[in-house]
Amino acid sequence: MVKSSDPTDSFKTTISSLKSALLTVWTASPRWGTAHAVILVVSSGIPFLQLYYLKLAVDSLSIVVPDPATGDFFRMYGLIGVLTLLFFFGYLFEILNGYVAQAHSMVVGDSLYRRVQEHSIRLHADYFEDAGYYDSLHRAVGEAGHRPGRLLSSFDSLFRSLITLVGVVIILTAFKPFMVLLLFAGLLPAFIVRAKFAGRIYHWQTGRTSSERLSWYYHWLLTGYQYAKEIRLFQAGTGFINRFKLLRDELRQEKLSLSKRRSLFEGGTAVIATAVIGWLFFYLAGAGVRGTITAGAFIFYFQLILKGVTSFRGAFAGAAGLYENNLFFSQISRFFSLPTEPEAFDGPSLQHQSPKGDIEFRNVSFSYTGSSHPAISNLNFVIPEGKITAIVGDNASGKSTIIKLLSRLYDPSEGIITIGGIDSASVPPSTIRQNCAVLFQDFARYHLPFKQNIILADSANDGLYQQALSQSGAEALRDSLPQGDVTLLGRWLENGEELSGGEWQKIALARTLSKPAPILILDEPTASMSAIAETRFYHRLREICHGRTAIIISHRLALGVLSDQILVMDKGSLAEAGSHTQLMEANGMYSDMFKEQGRWYNA
Repeated sequence: MVKSSDPTDSFKTTISSLKSALLTVWTASPRWGTAHAVILVVSSGIPFLQLYYLKLAVDSLSIVVPDPATGDFFRMYGLIGVLTLLFFFGYLFEILNGYVAQAHSMVVGDSLYRRVQEHSIRLHADYFEDAGYYDSLHRAVGEAGHRPGRLLSSFDSLFRSLITLVGVVIILTAFKPFMVLLLFAGLLPAFIVRAKFAGRIYHWQTGRTSSERLSWYYHWLLTGYQYAKEIRLFQAGTGFINRFKLLRDELRQEKLSLSKRRSLFEGGTAVIATAVIGWLFFYLAGAGVRGTITAGAFIFYFQLILKGVTSFRGAFAGAAGLYENNLFFSQISRFFSLPTEPEAFDGPSLQHQSPKGDIEFRNVSFSYTGSSHPAISNLNFVIPEGKITAIVGDNASGKSTIIKLLSRLYDPSEGIITIGGIDSASVPPSTIRQNCAVLFQDFARYHLPFKQNIILADSANDGLYQQALSQSGAEALRDSLPQGDVTLLGRWLENGEELSGGEWQKIALARTLSKPAPILILDEPTASMSAIAETRFYHRLREICHGRTAIIISHRLALGVLSDQILVMDKGSLAEAGSHTQLMEANGMYSDMFKEQGRWYNA
């Protein structure tokens, strides 16, 4: 399952992870990446040209001003013209870099979202029962939209700053080598502090992911439409707001405490840097007074030191930002490393084989992750092909778990499930699911157009769609909607039509029936329907199940009368099995439940 251990802080691992992060950014869009890199190189060289031509212009001006008659005005004005053009091109490339960086960041962010989605749908369903998975998903997805932009910004800053810094180092080394050493010594503490606290903040964020998720869960409860009625009727709003506030206050105070400590340390490094830079400025001023450098050279080296300070800080900030954002990418890499369900097996004869024949559970047991007791234990039964099997029993008796195992959302802890004598574990999960049409008790309500609610797959069969509408009773519902098939359902988007619980269930039933699968599984298919709609469903049951192996879970024991076989579950075990007549004659658990339920109808 999902581990919450932190990544190693070793330099080798950090570099490896950084390479992976930059490769992710590059492969998302090589075209934008190339454009971004070219603009960075060009825009990084322009400031040096600006400084050089500024020096030449100042030196030319210093000759013209004392003696205009001997000065070269054309040279001076030409230099100023070139300098003006360089500032224009610098400004132009800044605009271009901003646009390209934003476009590149958006493409990378969308690419990451798509990769997360593609990986998520291939993960085993077991992960969705694990809180650690949601912590990992929260860290991976919650920042996927803006972290690529931050990584690119950090890389942008580091790359440009390093180019500038290399130029500054080369020029200052040729002038006075000790100035380079002093500059590094004065600014190095700031980088150490930034990198140290970047790691601390990451570890804090990782450790507090569960609290972050809980706080936003309260926010979702307070602002989501599906909870609006109960929040008001139970007057739960104030309590949830207070819990949200307590969590956010706690998280904010902890993060601000870290930020305060970082600011104090950064203040100390600022004092050191100021002292060093101030000394360098005084040294240049003394050189100017002694006449060892010209006025243009003074301005050139003065600006060069400022460039060095800015690029030094930019490089350190970029490196620290890369480290900080790389920690996020290590988290998303961990998410991508979660094993997915196998797409294929070594047995080519089973690869695309549709499961046919009787379904048999042989000594099957299963426990959900983190549960202290098994959901089902040592189940043995056969579901005949082409027949209707009803599964009944009390709540939490294991009925729905059987369906999840049969459709390969989970695999048994013990025992095997065979279809036509073939172990279902030897068939790819996708093949099993392709041949199962399942209506879950907690069916989904898609806030999408009516027809798209029923035909979820890209390939739609209009004949099956119309047949499913008729069999499910959703045809009349479709005809009553203002825009028919294209009517938007739900309140999530504007102009959506909200439906009753029974109407949503008809749509979910139609969605299941529209899938031409040989195994039909219906979990409480009429739980939200009216008595009349339920009766109509019973009358159509044989037609609906014709030619399929049908498994129906229900607390409505009238379905038992219409079934070929009934399996009675009790506390995760099979209590009884047989036809309705056989079980009534046995006077066991099923007979008691049927009589108890029928008593209210006969009163």
